[in-house]
Amino acid sequence: MGQLKTGPQAIELIKHFESLHDGDLHKVGLQPKMDPVGIWTVGWGHALKRRDGSFIRGADKKAEAELVSTVLTEFDADQLLMQDLVSYEKTALSCLNVEVEENLTDDQFGALVSFVYNCGPGYRNHEGKYVLYQVWQNVFKEVISKSLTEQELFEYWASSVISSGGRVLPGLILRRKCEANLFITGVLSFDFTPILHH
Repeated sequence: MGQLKTGPQAIELIKHFESLHDGDLHKVGLQPKMDPVGIWTVGWGHALKRRDGSFIRGADKKAEAELVSTVLTEFDADQLLMQDLVSYEKTALSCLNVEVEENLTDDQFGALVSFVYNCGPGYRNHEGKYVLYQVWQNVFKEVISKSLTEQELFEYWASSVISSGGRVLPGLILRRKCEANLFITGVLSFDFTPILHH
């Protein structure tokens, strides 16, 4: 496992919003839990998949999720998160050109990784590139060139991917604001109103 570029503040942000999943408090150890769209997850929001890459989804798949899960303790969850972050960092880096990457601090990169960890890569266009990343790369170019103000970036970020299953979720709105605030200020805060307003 390579050296992570995601800083401790971004990791704390991810843990705060993912929370340590335990879907059955009557059983010893951490158990899989369904997320808001019905996907079974373990640890710090790690989605469980079958060997064919499909998500384990639906209340009737609890036994299958428990069979696949290898996470029983917080230590297991932390280890799995570190493995996941290596993959998410590679995905995040794939959307940044060299100029953008070299100008990002660890906190800024970590904020982007948190976004990717939560939202995924979007969908591929006819060229096979992720549309979500193309959008973000253009945003970061504007930030570096100073053609996008901090307030504009905050508002753009805070309104991006805030719904799940067709419903706008307050938790996603707050997460986007925390990510944007970390990116812009380098400060991790879950009550950032005095710093930036939306």
